[in-house]
Amino acid sequence: MRTDLPPGHGAERAARLWSEAQPLLVGVTGQRYFDRTSASVNAARAATVEARLATVFARLDGDFPDTPKLLLTGAAMGADLIAARAARNRGPLWRVAAILPFAPDLFREDFSPPKDLPAMEHAAFVAWCEGQRQDFEALLRTPEPEVLVRVLPPLEGTGPLSREASGYDRDGRHAHYEQMGQWIAEAATLLVAVTEPGAVSDAMTRRAKEVAGAPAEDGARTDGSTTRVVATRRHGLPDAAGRAVARRSTVLRRDWSPVLPPPSRSVWLVDPTEDWRPERRRFWAARTYPVSALRPIEPPPPGDHEKPPPPMVEAGHPSLRLARAFDRYGREVASRAMPMRADASAIAALERARSALSGASRGAKKPSERAFWGLALLFVGAVAVYETFAKFRPSDPSVLIGYLVLLLAIGAVALLAGRRRWQPRAEDYRAVAEMLRVQNAWWSAGSSKRVDREHLQGVDRDLARIRDGVTGILTWIWLRRTTAESMRTPPAAAEWSRVRAGGGTPRAKLGTWEKPPKDWIGSQLWYFERNAENRETHAARAERQSWFLVVTSGVLAALLLVWIGVPWVKKPFEASGILLGWWGLVGGIAITVAVAALRDALSPRFRGFRSVLVSLAFALPTAAALGLAAAGLGHAIVEAGVADMSGSTATKYAAIVLVVLLNAVAGAWRYLAEKLGWEAEALAYRDAYRAFHRAEEALAAIWDETSQRPRADREDEARAIVHELGRIALLENEAWLKTRRERPLTPVAG
Repeated sequence: MRTDLPPGHGAERAARLWSEAQPLLVGVTGQRYFDRTSASVNAARAATVEARLATVFARLDGDFPDTPKLLLTGAAMGADLIAARAARNRGPLWRVAAILPFAPDLFREDFSPPKDLPAMEHAAFVAWCEGQRQDFEALLRTPEPEVLVRVLPPLEGTGPLSREASGYDRDGRHAHYEQMGQWIAEAATLLVAVTEPGAVSDAMTRRAKEVAGAPAEDGARTDGSTTRVVATRRHGLPDAAGRAVARRSTVLRRDWSPVLPPPSRSVWLVDPTEDWRPERRRFWAARTYPVSALRPIEPPPPGDHEKPPPPMVEAGHPSLRLARAFDRYGREVASRAMPMRADASAIAALERARSALSGASRGAKKPSERAFWGLALLFVGAVAVYETFAKFRPSDPSVLIGYLVLLLAIGAVALLAGRRRWQPRAEDYRAVAEMLRVQNAWWSAGSSKRVDREHLQGVDRDLARIRDGVTGILTWIWLRRTTAESMRTPPAAAEWSRVRAGGGTPRAKLGTWEKPPKDWIGSQLWYFERNAENRETHAARAERQSWFLVVTSGVLAALLLVWIGVPWVKKPFEASGILLGWWGLVGGIAITVAVAALRDALSPRFRGFRSVLVSLAFALPTAAALGLAAAGLGHAIVEAGVADMSGSTATKYAAIVLVVLLNAVAGAWRYLAEKLGWEAEALAYRDAYRAFHRAEEALAAIWDETSQRPRADREDEARAIVHELGRIALLENEAWLKTRRERPLTPVAG
């Protein structure tokens, strides 16, 4: 075990990360033998592979020090067990999950040398296989949680799998390896394949022909070979023979859309035949991974926008973006001063993960909202300063410098928020939390459905990482909560009280409760009832007041025109300005705020054209009050020596400044309403409330109040209701992500 861990990465901190954070799932698939004719060449290549994998794992530790890593391996001879040994040598931030295709007794039958060996090589290969068997037995003996041994459930319609059994099902044994390969291809966040590039290229060529419509080759073995795993991972689905195996499995994905692109992902390739030695690497290789990155196979983007792949796999490589997100979350977890807890069930672990991500979403949303507010205020301030320079101090460079400083502040806020990814990070956390909320409801209803197999299908690579992140979370919960003998789906018994906790009568007015109900449907109804009206109020107020400010600016501009054409109309305002000075400005603004508040209070009573007339009626006294404010401001700054002009001219310029500021404030208000999504949230909450309310009524009609679950003869119907309700929630989540996730912190336009 490693002892040269960085400061602060000891066993206690690693235990906290394993308990609270999401591990990076590093899958490995590779050859059993690196040379089938020479034991010495095979051993030399095995040593090279182990050195390269150790370097990959060390680089992952260096780039992601706050992320625990779980190696997913089939524990077969060769690359699988070599990777397991390299991972276990890395210290407490690494653990191993051995995913076996069948029971260990059957698995041991495959620790044998290749067939048709030269006689002089047979003994050496037998010795090598024996060493591999000992490594496997060491894995089995290692207690949890350092090593998790999990056996995939048997495929449907399989005969005896032992090579010694009568009626031995050879194809069935191969199919179980295929199941294991497909499972690792889907579950792994990063997949490392140890094989020769030529074999991968041939397999991808065959798969491309099949995708293009060519018939599958006769005699294709569905044996979970490395090249098949790589092709499945890069295409996002197995070939026709592999899909036939998946349909016999209880843990694999069985269905793929004929229209939407499948969930393809990248692969890291390690070539065992390459003469790779760390000391031969150039100086810059210390910052790269000793792998070749194979890109996902997916439809080309529209137009000519496809970017070339990065020349080297570095910390910023696209395949590591999800790992960076996990590492950022790990840092947040490690900084919390809270006791570690153990979850009693998979559903409890899922709820705990969802709750933590919801908290992280709220935490990431606060700086994003503050940045939006800051940009709006800085925009209004910049307009005010520039208008002051243009109208009152055109020869004073200090005022113009102040304007430039505000512009720089706007750019700094936008750049900082973009670099920290406050907005997309908050939305990513929100999306993952919502997916886990739905998964929790499905598992609690006893459903085996997986949200990552139904949600965000066919989306762009950026959003696909959200789905892939949920795959990692569900896999980790599943591995921890299933037994060593089998992996059940779902990994827990139904807990209907988490879905609905009401009686035979539909619940109503849950929003009046002080605290939300603990069940899914009740808590969602409570949230929508309490927040939909709030969002609608914010959105409606922004709409009303921005229009009111625009109308007021128009009336004030009309008043300015009257002042120019009919000078005597201006005299009462100037007289008041001379008398009141700064108090005229304060009083005029106070009257404006009071009239705006009154107009807002009365506005719900008016709709359509009547609302426009009301705005115009309230804009008249508001414009008069702002005319008083302009006169007071103009004479006050002249008296203070700020502006070198007459009081009458200063009053005119002050009115112009106020006209511009009214439009700036209106634009900033609409900007905030758009960027903070008040109107979109209000519409989404109202639609979601209707769906959850109907589900509440439907479940109440088939509810057994004694057992607090659906009646036994209606449980399948209830499960279908919960599944459909979850799909509606996921569709809303996807629509929100696609339209609202990237709301860039750009300067207010206008």
